[in-house]
Amino acid sequence: MLGVSRHAAEGIITPEAVVLELSAAGVGTRVLAKLIDLVIQAGLVIGLVWVLGLFSRVGAIGQSGVFMEIGLVVGLFTIVCVLPAVSETLWDGRTPGKAVLGIRVVTLDGSPISARHAMPRAIVALIDVYIPLGLFLALFDPLSRRFGDLVAGTFVLSERAAAARSVPFVFAPPFGLEEYVATLDVGAMTEAQYVLMRTLLIRVTDLSPEARHHLTSKMSAEVEQLIGRPRPPWLSPEFYLVCVASARQLRSGTASDAAARQGQWAWSAARSVA
Repeated sequence: MLGVSRHAAEGIITPEAVVLELSAAGVGTRVLAKLIDLVIQAGLVIGLVWVLGLFSRVGAIGQSGVFMEIGLVVGLFTIVCVLPAVSETLWDGRTPGKAVLGIRVVTLDGSPISARHAMPRAIVALIDVYIPLGLFLALFDPLSRRFGDLVAGTFVLSERAAAARSVPFVFAPPFGLEEYVATLDVGAMTEAQYVLMRTLLIRVTDLSPEARHHLTSKMSAEVEQLIGRPRPPWLSPEFYLVCVASARQLRSGTASDAAARQGQWAWSAARSVA
């Protein structure tokens, strides 16, 4: 979502100069997360060696030791590179260590990563982590990125920092659209994607009319594709995003029905579309 041209320590700045609330994880947090993952990987390596040794003793993989060496190389590559990449791809950018520390990998625009991002990160980690050159780069990078992040176009997001900094803001269903909001399935939307949308909606009145229309239209099109629900022609892109944000909050329980009935939502008459 939304291409990125430069970065800030407190978020990401789009070409349209909108600061998006995505907090990069610090180097210390990333190191602790990696240590947790390394402990798990060490346990898997010990298990791999034990299994290969057992098969070798019973003659299941040959007496010459060649098959054992091949199995060891393949197993090490799987444990060190493939498993972290698979975990990040299937677990929304998380490994066990990242999950414990409340961080995850996202693309530079806050979108979920895929295998084409996770695999390069895992391979370059052989240089970044096991020969800790990436640590020195991360110390001086505004987003604490290592070489693998630069290659893949990613950074590590701190979900806890973003949550702690977020100001409570209720998006109740716009008047007359309560039933429409109730039909929106926003289960495919990740927390990072919601934060991007939420931040844009909160700050949209600070934009020029042209930038406001451009950004809301662009994000609306991306959200429509994400949740698989086209925007009705009679609903403006901005109000469509409000409806999606309302559905997301109601689904997660962050907006109570009482708050919705009181009309505590972002788009009153004072925030009508320009």
